Amino acid sequence: MIVHEKHREELLQDQEQDHGDCLPISSSNVTSKADAEEVKRAGNEEYKKGNFEEALRLYDSALAMWPDNAACRGNRAAALTGLRRFGEAVDDCHEALRIDPSYGRAHQRLTSLHIRLGHIEDALKHLSLASPQPDPIELDKLQTVQKHLGKCLDARKAGDWKTVLREADAAIASGADSSALLLATKAEALLPLNLLDEADSAISGASKLDYPFSRSSDTKFCGFHANAYILYVHAQVDMALGRFDHAVSAIDKARVKDPANTRVVTMHNKVKAVARARSLGNELYNSGKFQEACLAYGEGLKQHPTNKVLYCNRAACWFKLEQWEKSVEDCNEALKIDPNYTKASLRRAASYDKVAYLPPPTI
Repeated sequence: MIVHEKHREELLQDQEQDHGDCLPISSSNVTSKADAEEVKRAGNEEYKKGNFEEALRLYDSALAMWPDNAACRGNRAAALTGLRRFGEAVDDCHEALRIDPSYGRAHQRLTSLHIRLGHIEDALKHLSLASPQPDPIELDKLQTVQKHLGKCLDARKAGDWKTVLREADAAIASGADSSALLLATKAEALLPLNLLDEADSAISGASKLDYPFSRSSDTKFCGFHANAYILYVHAQVDMALGRFDHAVSAIDKARVKDPANTRVVTMHNKVKAVARARSLGNELYNSGKFQEACLAYGEGLKQHPTNKVLYCNRAACWFKLEQWEKSVEDCNEALKIDPNYTKASLRRAASYDKVAYLPPPTI
């Protein structure tokens, strides 16, 4: 993979500058710095070829010899970005600025990183600090992402989930291609559209992205603390797919991170209630108490009326009670939510088979 020409120029500019010369002058220090520069140049060559792992190793070696080299720290951030280790890249840029507060290249990299992460306010701040005249390409990208993100959040408030999806995808395509928050927003929008597999894929992608918001504990999104929002959506996806224990774990963590958020508290109570209902229903079913199990699953459905697993479990109870028409009805409800739900399809087929052999009603 060959590096974009803009990134190639950035490294060459860094190579020409000597930031953060904080060590006392001595012959050993001069030698160490000269060696560090040579190793850094080797790292730059590997970076240009797209060999980010090797570039990172060389930058680490250079920094071991010259820890206060801001340019090398900035180049390390570039290699980390190439490896999609965005949180570490952000940290390295801030470390470069600690060494040399006038290092504009670090602000430029932070602008680019925050655009990719979908952090508009942070991107705007670093864009203004990068140079007196903002980079017009970065400014245009930032404004485009900001426009689509704004429309996405407005649609979310209105419950217009199709528009949420369209605008989230547009923001991602415009530059916010590594935004955990946008992927979580997509997952949240996919749930009411009954696109459960797609929602699962989106929230899984969000969880894998490297940016723990503890680095910026005040980051907010849609009135949530950022990490809490991702966990809040994850709990909903897990619950919809029948991963009740995972849902409880996610919403417990969300409540710890954002304890005063009323939506988190409400969802916490809801997830706990549904998980309890499912657990009780399973216990009753396994004990042969099928009527009581039906009631338990029904209590869960009052809290979460689009839960395919609870419908399918209740259908199993109706089947055991020889109320096969009700079993078919609950399987149908489960299949409305997820047409590819194999267990519900098989259970419905078994119930239809029983209905076919029912005696005709007496007149």
